[in-house]
Amino acid sequence: MIWDYKSIDDNLKKQIVSSFEKSYKISEIQNEYPFLDYNVLYSVIYSTNRYNKELNNQIYQLKTNDDIVIFMSDTHDGSKYENQYYKDQIFDFAVTNGVETIFHCGDYIQSYNENYKYIINNKDVINQAQRFIDKYPSDPSITTYGIYGNHDYDSIMIDEDVKRILESRSDFKTLGFKKAYILWHGHIISLQHDIKNFKLSLPLESEYLSFKGHSHVYHVKKVPGRKGERIYVPASCDDDLGYSSEESFVKKNNLNFTPGFLTAEHFRQYIIVTYFSFKYGTIIREDEFIKPKKKLIIK
Repeated sequence: MIWDYKSIDDNLKKQIVSSFEKSYKISEIQNEYPFLDYNVLYSVIYSTNRYNKELNNQIYQLKTNDDIVIFMSDTHDGSKYENQYYKDQIFDFAVTNGVETIFHCGDYIQSYNENYKYIINNKDVINQAQRFIDKYPSDPSITTYGIYGNHDYDSIMIDEDVKRILESRSDFKTLGFKKAYILWHGHIISLQHDIKNFKLSLPLESEYLSFKGHSHVYHVKKVPGRKGERIYVPASCDDDLGYSSEESFVKKNNLNFTPGFLTAEHFRQYIIVTYFSFKYGTIIREDEFIKPKKKLIIK
């Protein structure tokens, strides 16, 4: 399986683009090139800068009209900072509030890399993946969709069986590496997670809102020249090192690393994103971001 855009040679790129020009159907191209990750396939076609109109109507990997969804991130199972209680509490919250869709913005597990500053409980990435998938909560009414983060990517590079294990549950579905698009009530939103040296060539102008893992801290950032805000998703583990290289940014914006999760809700003429933290053994409502709805991007 090829998961990295930069690993594809120019001849293969030309073949893929030529195939797409015959039908403009991603499903057919996926069948023709099953060894390519979904987002890598999109990257090849987008790299030509000729297909934005056609692809913008196909780019999303999931369509949902749920009125309320949950975003979580950075569980880092396998490190000393993992916290099963947080995952259990998110599911309890989902069941209580009728949430049927949870999005995980990456770093399911810790992996093992000597450059990481984390203390590892279990250096065996296969055991980490199996433990995560065995202990991740379940409910018949709830499906989790996620993307692979940098720690997951490193784990898969160590042993490809990690990917098979993490995709072994029917109620836990991964949408690819680094970035994925979802059509939510007619608006394209995205999940993101930084993976160093992992190259994609995907559009940035399409997102109505972007939910980003990796930072471990909640923050809402407007992105100049783009249509949607970037919403940083807090970690669901006890590690506060995600922004260690940008501590001044965190202090300047009065941010904190309190673990938690987000909900996003379609309510009347607004989209409401709410940050909930885990404090004092309970869930605390911390902050709210409200965005007026606009004309639907896709009907």
